[in-house]
Amino acid sequence: MKYKIESQTIPKELRTDINEKIIHIISNNLDKEKTGITKNDIFNSYTGKGGLHNLNYNDYSNYYAYKKDKQEIEQGQFFTPYHS
Repeated sequence: MKYKIESQTIPKELRTDINEKIIHIISNNLDKEKTGITKNDIFNSYTGKGGLHNLNYNDYSNYYAYKKDKQEIEQGQFFTPYHS
């Protein structure tokens, strides 16, 4: 693998914010010299879209309605943490 997998836990409440910052760095082609962030940092910090739906099961009258909305947002994506 090209990048070193680092053991870190990113709290769920920070994932959306971190992902948006990473997308900004990539979209604007900013490099390490401008940001201080390496490609390895990005690899280990980006959490993808999975699990960031911010839906709460308790807001739904049944599991089917919750699952349907969740699947539409996640589009079949799921992420498993790397193990070193």
